[in-house]
Amino acid sequence: MYIFWSILSGIAFRNSVSNCLLLEIWLIFAKFGFSNITGIDYSPSAIQLSGSIIEKEGLSNIKLKVEDFLNLSTKLSGFHICIDKGTFDAISLNPDNAIEKRKQYVKSLSGALNVKGFFLITSNNSIQ
Repeated sequence: MYIFWSILSGIAFRNSVSNCLLLEIWLIFAKFGFSNITGIDYSPSAIQLSGSIIEKEGLSNIKLKVEDFLNLSTKLSGFHICIDKGTFDAISLNPDNAIEKRKQYVKSLSGALNVKGFFLITSNNSIQ
């Protein structure tokens, strides 16, 4: 089983602290034997922070990648579970062409998620 997790750090790196709960859930999946877990973020700093936490936990079944979800690599596809916390919020609140970016979000998600996969989205209520 695969888990695709967008760990969006938000407009500024400071918001990645709000994703600590999601990171804990992600670590639980890994500890229960889920494999091929991939976390993405457009912020190298957020990936570095997550990587240090994963290394501290001694987990090797989690891959991290710097990726822009709206321009997602075709190599990131076929995931059985996709979890998003805050990415769609940030895209929707962006004043620059939000409607087109939402359409691209759906296209990227469709490419990443397995046809029979599950998608879980949560709102990042800290975005103002």
